[in-house]
Amino acid sequence: MTKTFSTSLAIAIAIVGLTACAEEEKGGGAAGSYCEALCDWAADCAGEALGKKESKKRCLEAARAADSKCADDEDGMDIARDAIAGPCIDAFDGRDCDDLTGSEEDVATAAPPAECVTSEGSDAVDAYNEGLSASQPTGDELCEDIGTTICEHMIACFVGDHDLSAADEALDALQAACESQVTGDMVSNCKDVGLDAGYGADTNAGRVAADDCSGELSGLEDSCDIFSEDAYPATCVGSVLTAEELANVLVNAAEFATENGVSL
Repeated sequence: MTKTFSTSLAIAIAIVGLTACAEEEKGGGAAGSYCEALCDWAADCAGEALGKKESKKRCLEAARAADSKCADDEDGMDIARDAIAGPCIDAFDGRDCDDLTGSEEDVATAAPPAECVTSEGSDAVDAYNEGLSASQPTGDELCEDIGTTICEHMIACFVGDHDLSAADEALDALQAACESQVTGDMVSNCKDVGLDAGYGADTNAGRVAADDCSGELSGLEDSCDIFSEDAYPATCVGSVLTAEELANVLVNAAEFATENGVSL
């Protein structure tokens, strides 16, 4: 093997490797079906709660189950099929995220692009609704995330504003203790509410409110605000927890702080 050929081969391998990495970052490259285009877009809109890879995986499983044309298209489209399905796939380019992250009205009226109804028929709506629902955390996962977020704010307050010093292992143990003592009952009751995402006839207004609650709590600028009722937006009460449960969380939080030598 000559030096020139060896160098060229190395460059070619490097380019292929970089291209593969880039495609992985994008989620697998250009969409080859309605389901892939839908789920690429949904995973981008759904945020990092599940991570884009897991969000897309769940979405694809649900959407493909609802639209058998997707698997056929992903095996390769002929010219005639591409002429119909291509505009559907392209319709997701630059599409806003209101169907996932918008208001209750946005979610209630969520619908696939008209081009996809043309290419997929009635399956377009079923795949859209099932895919969007699956791309997001389940109701149980959302409840757990909210409980985790509350405790993360508490621990951050202890460390940042009240000089609690502890090794990472101790902080992990403190987080676990908080999730048991402070938010455990709230999370358990939240799971009984039924907060799975839904679209079309299964639109879940409680889930829309719970998503707003979760977003507001996650975005608190001052973690110590979590000990105040004002930190919990109105959308939390009635979706994630009752007014009585909120009062209990605040009492439990104050007691937890005292037990750990923090004076609020």
